[in-house]
Amino acid sequence: MKVFINLGRGTLEGGCDTVIVQLLDGKNNCLRQFIGSLPPAPELAELYYEWQGNYHCYFQNLALRIDLLEPDGFRYSETEFRWLCQKIPQKLNQWLDCQTFNMIERLLRTELSKKELVQFIFVTESEPLRQLPWHLWNFISDYPSAAVSFSSPNWKEIPKPQKKGGKIRLLAILGNSNGIDVRADLDVLQNLREIEFVILEEPRLSELNEHLWQAQGWDILLFSGHGRCVQGEGRIHLNSQEWIAVAELRHSLKKAIKRGLQIAIFNSCEGTDLALKLADLSIPYTIVMREAVPDLIAQVFLKYLLLSFAETKSLVLAVREARQKLTGWEGEFICASWLPLIFQNPTTNDLTWQDLQAEKAKNAGLILKQLWQKSIAISLTIASLAIGVRTLGWLEPLELWAYDLLMQQRPKETIDPRILVVEITESDTNRHHYPLEDRTLVQAIELIKKHQPSAIGLDIHRPYARGEGYQDLIQQFEHTANLFPVCAYGSQSNSYAPPNLPPQKLREQMGFSDLLIDNSGLKNTNNPTDLSKIVVESAKSSKVRRQLLSYDPSLAKSSSYCSTSYSLSFQLAFEHLQSVGIEPLIVNEEQQWQFGEVVFREMTGRFGGYQKLDGKSSQILINYRSQQPGQRVTLTELLTEKVTAEQINNRIVLIGYTATVARDYFDTPYGMMPGVWIHAHMTSQMLSAVQDGRSQIWVLPFWGDWLWILAWSMTLVAAAIFLAQKPPFYFILTLSMALIILHCFCLFFLIRGGWLPYIPVVAVCFLATAVILFNFHNSSNKTIDIDDKQ
Repeated sequence: MKVFINLGRGTLEGGCDTVIVQLLDGKNNCLRQFIGSLPPAPELAELYYEWQGNYHCYFQNLALRIDLLEPDGFRYSETEFRWLCQKIPQKLNQWLDCQTFNMIERLLRTELSKKELVQFIFVTESEPLRQLPWHLWNFISDYPSAAVSFSSPNWKEIPKPQKKGGKIRLLAILGNSNGIDVRADLDVLQNLREIEFVILEEPRLSELNEHLWQAQGWDILLFSGHGRCVQGEGRIHLNSQEWIAVAELRHSLKKAIKRGLQIAIFNSCEGTDLALKLADLSIPYTIVMREAVPDLIAQVFLKYLLLSFAETKSLVLAVREARQKLTGWEGEFICASWLPLIFQNPTTNDLTWQDLQAEKAKNAGLILKQLWQKSIAISLTIASLAIGVRTLGWLEPLELWAYDLLMQQRPKETIDPRILVVEITESDTNRHHYPLEDRTLVQAIELIKKHQPSAIGLDIHRPYARGEGYQDLIQQFEHTANLFPVCAYGSQSNSYAPPNLPPQKLREQMGFSDLLIDNSGLKNTNNPTDLSKIVVESAKSSKVRRQLLSYDPSLAKSSSYCSTSYSLSFQLAFEHLQSVGIEPLIVNEEQQWQFGEVVFREMTGRFGGYQKLDGKSSQILINYRSQQPGQRVTLTELLTEKVTAEQINNRIVLIGYTATVARDYFDTPYGMMPGVWIHAHMTSQMLSAVQDGRSQIWVLPFWGDWLWILAWSMTLVAAAIFLAQKPPFYFILTLSMALIILHCFCLFFLIRGGWLPYIPVVAVCFLATAVILFNFHNSSNKTIDIDDKQ
């Protein structure tokens, strides 16, 4: 497990206004996210600066892996120094125990097991925050397999390097050793297994560059010698004449990282800046010392680290164990265990000694004829694999994400002139209170009726009286045939029950307000026979993409106050189309709803990216407009008669809350949206399909999906064969162009209502074709080292 703690741009003096904590599993999937804050801690900052000054004074006369320390007349007391070493951890834990951060700790304790490895990765732009002894946080101390590391705020994903041989390769650089014994660092290398190492003693910069460029690559880079930070830039004393920075090794280090360099160890002083600069080059792990390090401590730390790492422990746990062993030296070397720091790339998984052992290259010996023969089988296999993976529903979350992305990229459409939405805004609820009183609703309905709308939809649950005027509201329902209130199947609470109306009205002049929610975890509400599972409140991690037209209440597995068979959008569309003379308005022989010549075909069990629908309910995909599907007015504008007759006459008028106090917001492909506007979208979709010929969302049949994916697979394989003897750049460029073409095709068809397989082609065809054929290309006996070709 990984726990990312991002302190952002916070400081000790100013505090951290936003602390984002993310919990990731071993596959870097984010499981939970918490947000908190930390107050200013100026006293802790002052203690840290005092500690740093005392540290320099205490060690200035020892053999350090830094040339010179200048205390600048700092007043020093060893008693005070030891007091600071105890006070800083106390203050740190008091700071972290504040109310705004302690709740994160409590939540983490419910998620983390003390038996598993947990990596706490801190991200901050503040140098003093990085220098704090986070490993002494009481929370981390409670977890035996917890390790602390740091990450640069700027990072990118690291591609998995190709292994070149069977042994771990280590490049040891012994820098200028004036006053210290750096050769002692090498003693431990003799006791490590499955390792080959090269030692460079005080090399010139040119010599070091040549070794870093070696085609075999390196797994570990070790520097032992003097180091220092000069004006914010970390430097190492390479030889008696040369102090160098990471920038001077930038190109050679990038090449070494590309060829497999996993770990850089700088067993020298003040290495934090070196680690940050290497993080910009995307090295997986860097281990440095935060302050000036005594020579003897540097020697024993490296010994503890490498021996622990080679004993099958992970690298981060090896650093933890080495730090714990250093506490035994703190009688003489105060705070020795505070010195080691480990930086890592956030995308890097836990690293062990076995992970560094390269696999032997495979001798495939493939020729072009064999490649062609296997490529045909590969194309069929990939296409079948894509369909199989899709059928299992594993791609459904990605397909729905891609569907949303394409929906958002469609061109804008005009506002539907048949719909008017009366929004009850925050200003309205402040003026008329929440919930609205019945007499206010009666007044609004009377003003709307005066201008003769085709239908009125009241997306407000009103099962019992709210203030004065409830009987007047009931009379409005009873005497206004085109007024449709709502109820909900998805809740057993009487708050979602219908008004007190006669049974016939409850069946024929009501619309259910339930919305079909796609849960982000692929547990969609797909069973229409149990609408109690349909969410009727806002869901931050779920989206509304489907519309339920009608429903048989007798199929419900649980009782409900709601007894109507029709959704609110269905009722409004039906009433409007009936008023303009559209015929027929029936269920046809195929048991599908037909309005005029347009048939609303139900979504089958497998429909586009959906793979686990029941295929029996009258649900369709919502073909959202790219902007709100109707004119908008506020309740106050209506009540003050600022709404004209032309805005209402022969239109469908929906009334509903958009004020956040109503908590009637749902996630959609176009972001969070009030429920009343979702009902407007669904109503507009039906009217536009019948009266304007606007397309509904359609998909290819099963065999059509298979042919579509097979065509892309064959195209990509053919391109890979043609480019087999060319540098990989051309192959990557071809894949990129194909991805752009695929995207354009899918967007073009979705504009016309067609939802084509996108993610199956990208996730399976592209990736599988690239991986398999890239391996063929790599293993060909005529192929040169890919890195060198690039």
